[in-house]
Amino acid sequence: MHTFNLNVIRTDSYKIEIDEQIWNEQALKDWGSVFHRVDTVADIAKHLAICLIRQGYESFIEGYGYIRTFYHNGTQYTAYKEGFKPLTDDEYCKGIRVTLGCYDDDYDVEF
Repeated sequence: MHTFNLNVIRTDSYKIEIDEQIWNEQALKDWGSVFHRVDTVADIAKHLAICLIRQGYESFIEGYGYIRTFYHNGTQYTAYKEGFKPLTDDEYCKGIRVTLGCYDDDYDVEF
């Protein structure tokens, strides 16, 4: 049996827009009391970027739900719930929008 230890290197880029009227100081405090402390919407953006690269943009993300996501050309990615039904507008996370820059299509693999 052959064993290979590999490093896969990729770069994803996201434009994350956060509505500070929805993600205000109280919302950050409430979110931080359940998950981990955040002081600014920039902290939320950083945390969300890590979740996106680990879980993918089509997944339910704990603490946010489904994220309204757009491809770089402006078309919206459609997320689906059980039974292959598209999500309604009300089922996406309020106040957060992600636009995908580059993702998943350029890898380097090193031995």
